[in-house]
Amino acid sequence: MKKINYIVFTLISFLLFSCSEDAEIVNNEKGYLRLNVSTDLTTNTKAYDPAVISLKIMNSAGETVKSFNDWASEQESSIELKTGQYKIMASSLNYEGNSDSRNQPYYAGDTTVVIKKDESISAKVICTLANVKVSVEYDDLFKTYFKAATMQVVEQENDENVCSFLMSDNKIGYFSAVPLKWTFSATNNKNQTNSKSGEIENVSPRDHYRFKFQIAEPGSGTINVSIDSTMNELIYTFTVPQEGPKVDLTINKISAWSNFVLLEANASSSAVELNNSKLVFKYRESNTDEWFTALPNSIIGSTLTGRINLLDPNKKYECQLVHLDEDNESNLYSSEVLEFTTEEQTILHNGTFDTWNKSSKTWYAATTDEIASGRTFWDSGNPGAAIASKNPTEGVTAPEARNGMAAKMSSQFVGVFGIGAFAAGNLYTGHFVKAIGMSGAQIEFGSAFTSRPTRLKGWYSYTSGGKCNYINNNSGQSGDPDSCSVYIALSDKSEPYLIDTSTGTFIDFDSDPNIIAYGALPASRCSSTDGWEEFVIDLEYRDLTKKPTYIIIVASASKGGDYFTGSTSSVMYLDDFELVYGNDPKLK
Repeated sequence: MKKINYIVFTLISFLLFSCSEDAEIVNNEKGYLRLNVSTDLTTNTKAYDPAVISLKIMNSAGETVKSFNDWASEQESSIELKTGQYKIMASSLNYEGNSDSRNQPYYAGDTTVVIKKDESISAKVICTLANVKVSVEYDDLFKTYFKAATMQVVEQENDENVCSFLMSDNKIGYFSAVPLKWTFSATNNKNQTNSKSGEIENVSPRDHYRFKFQIAEPGSGTINVSIDSTMNELIYTFTVPQEGPKVDLTINKISAWSNFVLLEANASSSAVELNNSKLVFKYRESNTDEWFTALPNSIIGSTLTGRINLLDPNKKYECQLVHLDEDNESNLYSSEVLEFTTEEQTILHNGTFDTWNKSSKTWYAATTDEIASGRTFWDSGNPGAAIASKNPTEGVTAPEARNGMAAKMSSQFVGVFGIGAFAAGNLYTGHFVKAIGMSGAQIEFGSAFTSRPTRLKGWYSYTSGGKCNYINNNSGQSGDPDSCSVYIALSDKSEPYLIDTSTGTFIDFDSDPNIIAYGALPASRCSSTDGWEEFVIDLEYRDLTKKPTYIIIVASASKGGDYFTGSTSSVMYLDDFELVYGNDPKLK
């Protein structure tokens, strides 16, 4: 049986002299106490023997008639008291029963005595532990599998009286004898976290609560508790699984743009109830230490979507979905850390239109090396018009250009000996394949491109030739004034689009499944301008997760040029095209 530490006070009261026979007033009758103190070493908690014991004697009215701060040094050989009933209280110094008792144990005891005339009375006070001891133990195997653990104990009646026991501590705490609350959290080496909380009712002085943590066998459940209440020593044994509860946090999709990323994730659990307000995305630049937090944009059922802005282009980042703890300070559950790389903000090749070179009779907005390779980024209808020694599209300098050089596109009749066709001045990303007699041409629309801009901006100057003097009824422009066009599209097709104007084979930008984004200069701005005007075209994305393989930019001095419709007096200038990479792509 565990020893109990008794601090024994023996109070011997004896009559030193008899009261006067003629004394008739009771409160003038006196007696004396002589106190002897002895100690016996046992306690349920094996706590230390208190060094200083205070003592006070209270009468039946609750008034303190005598007190000693340190009985060992201040004790008197005899104490004179009036006859009557007294309560003798002994305790650790300054202990009042409700003090903050986390730092040391407190002892207390009391007894009642009656001082009678002509009688000698003995009394004994036994001081025992007046508060509750708490200790936490982690076995060595537990410390091998878990990198962090915290056991927090708090008095239910006083939330400020909190004691935290870390895995690295060898700490003992003391609490008032009131119901206790506890919360446990442990994170294993895979960043998976277990947690559990509970309450201890029917708390009594001298109780010792020992919380023991050990590793569960593989495949066992979550935290279990067993209690051995023998001799007031209550042992809580926690068997903690190595892999954590079955909480599934997974990032399913990552769509990294140049300066933001879109995330889609799943959060579910069959073992614990998840709190949506605690689910966040965390991210950091790869090979750095500091994590940043982003709230989900949407949580529907178990699916979360998120967006992280203000990233840098062409950099590696890491991200994960986490469930924060109650204090929003640590990760309670975490997904696997995934890496992504933001896209490069690709500059539009020769978007200034300052580079022009001639091959034989044909002008190209390209370098000589590009022309020699047989594949230029920009092309036009010039190769088809070369048979008539015509170049509807060419580079020009000041005063026609804004800066450096600009593209000039002149709609005109192309032919020899009066035999030919209307040709719109145009410029596009892609490749002129071949002319098909005077009935049209085959053209590949699209140059290789893998970034995702949000806008195209540039400058243009346009003079409409008025009513179209060449009309194909399929163009839908019968007798209408000629107008220009500028549009941009992104495609995820495995190859460029093959356009055949002789058969009317074009791209259906509204419904083609490979077109992931499209934007065009509005019709209100396709008529004559007052000199140079700046434009901005928003790309409307049909899918924010698909990545492009080709970029299609087309500009024409005659909108119906594909159908050999337009005015031979229409002229358009282009300069300083630029791709813009913003945080706000439009979604169609």
